[in-house]
Amino acid sequence: MYLKISHWKCSLHDWDDYYSNDNDNKQNCRFCEDCFFPLKLGVIEKYPFFEITEINATDIEVCHSGGGLASYGTFCREVSHVIPSADEIVRYKKEKISVNSSVQIYYGFCYSESETRDYFELELLDGPCSRKTWNMMRVQHEGCIITFQREDIVPNSKLSDIRRRPDNSEIPWLNIKIKEIYTEGLSVMFDNFNYIYHVKCDAPIRENGVTISLVSCIELFESDIENDFFRYEIDIDIWENHEKDADAALAVAESIAEQTPEALEIIARYMDIADCLGAADARAWLADYYGTTDSKYDAYV
Repeated sequence: MYLKISHWKCSLHDWDDYYSNDNDNKQNCRFCEDCFFPLKLGVIEKYPFFEITEINATDIEVCHSGGGLASYGTFCREVSHVIPSADEIVRYKKEKISVNSSVQIYYGFCYSESETRDYFELELLDGPCSRKTWNMMRVQHEGCIITFQREDIVPNSKLSDIRRRPDNSEIPWLNIKIKEIYTEGLSVMFDNFNYIYHVKCDAPIRENGVTISLVSCIELFESDIENDFFRYEIDIDIWENHEKDADAALAVAESIAEQTPEALEIIARYMDIADCLGAADARAWLADYYGTTDSKYDAYV
């Protein structure tokens, strides 16, 4: 089992790129990201409003600071709860989350007559989960292509600071600011930094003679019998065919083995899929793993 936290943003003013006039419905807000976390007692570092305080066979207990609105300024509407600073969070409210169920919580900020809200959905999952995301960004100008690994990019950074010429001078056409990074893409600003462009996995953008595109991949989340948590990046083409093509199934298993050679139980799951599709190498691997002959119908299966 592991915990999935999904995040949406919405706003009650129209100068933001995630404007919504219905702040009571997260489906009308802009989706930001899904994050997956192993079940470990303690505060969730990425979202410190939440703390896992109890782990049971089929449910968990999560404490949080209650949700509601923090109010600033003199023209605010009435608010229900003021959110403390990150150092003073008091997680006084408890939620029980059962396997394959979820709870929704929001936090908001109100200043004068504007208001923004962050919605969170916490879901307890049992079994593997996969999603389409991206792991590399390509920036092309005329005949030159520069690639950036996702882990090398951070919000509010400029690409011209991350990648420079050999003499350490700035590359002018990389004068691009990264605004936000999320599951399905990222947002950027060019030159004068006054207009936001959204780049998605299947939707590159072109501006000022520059093309920005993202390389898609599958992000796979797995856990073993001891509830150890694993995250994998899998080539999207082999993943889409791994349940019907022996070579693709074997490639997924080998990719998992390359990323976490110690996760034998998880590797065996995908080797079994490849074996069922007729991959001889998968059958040999399973025979070695179980310490038997290469017969699929031995007693250990």
